[in-house]
Amino acid sequence: AGASLGHTDMAGQCPLVHAARHGRLSVVGYLLACDWVVPTNESELEGSQEIGREEAAQQAVVAAAAQGHESIVEYLLDMAEVIVDRPDTLIGETALTIAAANGSTATVSALLARGARPTAVNAKGLTPLMLAAREGHWGTAERLLQ
Repeated sequence: AGASLGHTDMAGQCPLVHAARHGRLSVVGYLLACDWVVPTNESELEGSQEIGREEAAQQAVVAAAAQGHESIVEYLLDMAEVIVDRPDTLIGETALTIAAANGSTATVSALLARGARPTAVNAKGLTPLMLAAREGHWGTAERLLQ
């Protein structure tokens, strides 16, 4: 038996999220192509948390957007069961809210082109525009208003 792809670390992040955050497109592709098996009984979990492929992909797209890894964001939107406006279960952000908060205008543009709604809110009820303005990312805020 190999390692579980959905096994999370103490921060609740699985290998797919780490690969996306660090811009490792080939690793993201490999992990998504693997079979994801979530343990079904408690003895297999051994005190750890397991997440499925869909939840991991949702977390990964937010992690990639947070770092401005547009190619990984695009890949995940193409290859995985990611809902572009859904907040992830780790930090409660959507890909667009985190990209806007971090001033990643190129990633914001890519997400908008893929159907992300500029009015979609994160888990705290904040819009991408609110977050971009709060952080002083005026170019990103302007892009959201176009």
